[in-house]
Amino acid sequence: MDDHLKAAAVAADMSDDELMKTWTAVTDRENLSYEQQAVMDEMIIRRLMPDET
Repeated sequence: MDDHLKAAAVAADMSDDELMKTWTAVTDRENLSYEQQAVMDEMIIRRLMPDET
């Protein structure tokens, strides 16, 4: 399985709190890793609103 698909599966298994905590740790939102992109995508699917600071 491709890395981005594995990352998406891991993010889908995360709780809302885990997603939010992971997202707040991202420092470079212009250059996301597969894992960070998967977290952002899952947050969009769940309609979670990350803090944009």
